[in-house]
Amino acid sequence: MDYDIDNITGLIDRPPPEPHPFGPRSVAAILDATIRAQPDRLALIENEREWTYAELDTAVEGATGALASLGVGPADRVVWSLPNCAEIVVGFLATARRGAVWVGLHPRLTGTEKSALVAHCEPTLVVDDLVAWRSKANDGTATSTIGIDPHQPAAFAYTSGTTGAPKAAVHSQHNLLWPGLVSVEMDPPGPADRTGTPFALTSLNLMVLGPLTAFARGGAAVVLHHTDAAGFAVEVSRTRLTRAVLVPTMLHDLVTEGVEPSLLDSVRTVLVGGAGTPPTTRDAFTRRFAIVPVLSYGLSEAPTGVARTGPDPSIGATPLPLVEVEIRDSAGNAVSAGTEGEICLKPSSKGRWAGCWSPTLGYWRAAESTRTLLRGDALHTGDIGALDELGRLRVEGRAGDVIVRGGANIYPVEIERVLLEHYDVDTAAVTGLADPRLGERVVAFVTTRQESLDTAELATHCRALLAPFKVPELIQVVDELPVNRAGKIQRKALAALLNEPPDKAEQLPS
Repeated sequence: MDYDIDNITGLIDRPPPEPHPFGPRSVAAILDATIRAQPDRLALIENEREWTYAELDTAVEGATGALASLGVGPADRVVWSLPNCAEIVVGFLATARRGAVWVGLHPRLTGTEKSALVAHCEPTLVVDDLVAWRSKANDGTATSTIGIDPHQPAAFAYTSGTTGAPKAAVHSQHNLLWPGLVSVEMDPPGPADRTGTPFALTSLNLMVLGPLTAFARGGAAVVLHHTDAAGFAVEVSRTRLTRAVLVPTMLHDLVTEGVEPSLLDSVRTVLVGGAGTPPTTRDAFTRRFAIVPVLSYGLSEAPTGVARTGPDPSIGATPLPLVEVEIRDSAGNAVSAGTEGEICLKPSSKGRWAGCWSPTLGYWRAAESTRTLLRGDALHTGDIGALDELGRLRVEGRAGDVIVRGGANIYPVEIERVLLEHYDVDTAAVTGLADPRLGERVVAFVTTRQESLDTAELATHCRALLAPFKVPELIQVVDELPVNRAGKIQRKALAALLNEPPDKAEQLPS
């Protein structure tokens, strides 16, 4: 069935999903059970700073009061653009308790990029100065309790989308709880459970898989800072991390940079998402560290991973118990096992998780995009895959033309738009070039109306308008771009235009 979609907000109107079979009913209440049972249990670690669950609750109450004093009310958007720190975790929980909507923006976005997203979400408050926020939060006092509806908008997950324009997948507090709660069943917590990721917690997926999952498990969230392999390994050893959320690039670097395995001896679970993990990387990591990484397939609209691999990742990923995966043809009909088609997601219809899962509420103020995503009775991922006879998922391709560089999604249209703003560029096309470490590198091809073009100056133009990871690492001037009869760029033909073929993939050590 098709649900009503609000043409102004772009959000779907549907009956609330079933409650999860256990755990809190809202993010706002996620600390409550552990506070009652073990208030002195360690909850949050950042460098030399530590908070018990009772102390974290006090900090969240103060931050909630600070938000109230700054004029933030229920349903208001609050932008958080801070580096990884304890304060952004506290701020996430405080935003939930205030009934407001959390919006994370990477602090390394350029001023132009950040301004566009702020204009899109129209926040009541932007928190991007850590010193100023600490002063406000420390002075904050508890405010009156607000009734929380766990099915109302609670957080935005931004993606540029295939058009290059900003799109925000909106999630409820109910949606954000299930990854942590499912992990309790699939990977039961130990007595010293500690979860962390070194990557930006301004990403909603990482906030959910990191701190929020840690609290759902009654363990400690560890705020990490080092995305270089050596620094990450030292942080893991010092904090005795047990669960790490990583991207394939980090696995590659831990192996190739010769990190001492003993530094990771506290880790028992490594969850990897954000891009396809080459078998050579996965196997080399397992041999060196005696840890079989769990590979995840998912998307921000789910949110996070909905299928994960077991001990043998080569046979495919098993859908999580609260999600049903269907493969459908272009007409929307389910296909037989082994047949490729579009990966579509539905709530599970059986078991204790039946009816609990719900996807995004839609894209903020993008009703047509919401209709495309949530048409009929499923979330249409746009990804291509197949299910085997045992229901295991094999993903064959990514949606659209997205480039996945080091776990970050990059959309060519966004970069092409910046290239075309340069006065010497006539046409432009961007693609990803396979890379053994990052997965893909960003490569741009341009034509010019001038006799020559200064590619170094064009790269400087890009750096002024794009986050560093989006800036093309190679810009090549060509006579013309490959197009089909309809005049559309043929991206698969772009690599053939390179003056020199890419280097052969490096070999990972045994």
